[in-house]
Amino acid sequence: MGAWGAGLYSSDFALDLRNTAAAIARLPLDPDRLLEILISQSGQAPGDSDDEDHATFWLVVADQFWRRGLIAPAARERALNIIDDDRDLSMNAALGMSEALLRKRRQMLQELKAKLSAPPSAKRGPTIKKPQPFIFEVGDLIAFPACGGNAINPYFTPPALRSVADSRPWVQDGWSALVMIDRGRAFDFLVWYRGIILDQPVNDMPAQATVSADWRWQMRRPGTCSTEHFKRMRMQRTGHFKIDTERLMAAFGPLPSGNTHAISNISIANQLFLVRATSRQFTAGSEPAVIDSLDLILQEN
Repeated sequence: MGAWGAGLYSSDFALDLRNTAAAIARLPLDPDRLLEILISQSGQAPGDSDDEDHATFWLVVADQFWRRGLIAPAARERALNIIDDDRDLSMNAALGMSEALLRKRRQMLQELKAKLSAPPSAKRGPTIKKPQPFIFEVGDLIAFPACGGNAINPYFTPPALRSVADSRPWVQDGWSALVMIDRGRAFDFLVWYRGIILDQPVNDMPAQATVSADWRWQMRRPGTCSTEHFKRMRMQRTGHFKIDTERLMAAFGPLPSGNTHAISNISIANQLFLVRATSRQFTAGSEPAVIDSLDLILQEN
């Protein structure tokens, strides 16, 4: 995607990678294993020297590890080699960076080289001591107040309520609901969930006894959910259904893991808004898949 400035973090890729590095640094794993995880989460950039983000990957990782007291010689050496052979500057020049910005970039790289050539000044921060607990079970029915079908944005606090769909003020005008259909832990520590959401709001709080057979449900991407977000979105468990794994697979096909969302701590709140849903096939980037009735994925009596 190229850089929009001369700084190390002057690209979307670099900023995303910084956030991912901050998240995985919490795992109680040795730095070499953390490096393997970052490589696995970053597509072809780490291994393809022709990729425009290749140099950025190694420079950012080396910088982030140094800042966090993580010793990974492989990352440090790759970054120093990239600086010495001007690979980063050559790529940015090819992507159209101006001469003025290239000069600033060169200065930044020399400062980074001096930093990486010295021992880290910080000690490694605290790590997760045990796996994060699950707060939802597969099959849980979670009701939440809605504004136009959209949940409260948990990143804002009252009285500045905002919708998860946009920045407009949130005022409850109905209810929606989420049924948890999948969950897991990334690398045995970081929890993620996947749910299906009502495709239109209802007037009364949904409960197990009031779920209608003709309510349609939209598949959503995975996400995390802290107890704080649970409370801020005013969620309530109002029932529990028995999900049939085979019928779930028949309805939606294989479901990809939510590891990436867990590592980046992407809240499930980002999925609790309504969109027009027509596609029945779940693929990355597609509109949400839809089922015409919850009965299609429940265990038969």
